[in-house]
Amino acid sequence: MTDESGHVVRIERTFPASAEDVFDAWTSPEVMRRWFHCGPDWDTPEAARTYFSLHQRVLKGKWKNMEVASQTDSEVRGMGDSGRFMLRISGASV
Repeated sequence: MTDESGHVVRIERTFPASAEDVFDAWTSPEVMRRWFHCGPDWDTPEAARTYFSLHQRVLKGKWKNMEVASQTDSEVRGMGDSGRFMLRISGASV
């Protein structure tokens, strides 16, 4: 997060888990619910938008190369270290 003065605030959290488990926590809705103790309102359009945004940040952090070819409010397409990707949101589903 960057404030108006241009200073960057970085918050880190260490988990006693393997890298694969942490990646699953950010990429699997079911695992994310368990790790972050999400309530029953997790399956809402607002929660899906939050997950959509978080997932994009995870991909940017995971890959050394992420080129976005097209992006709208509901879809992101491009190329990353693992090949082509598409992330789409529709209602309460990502």
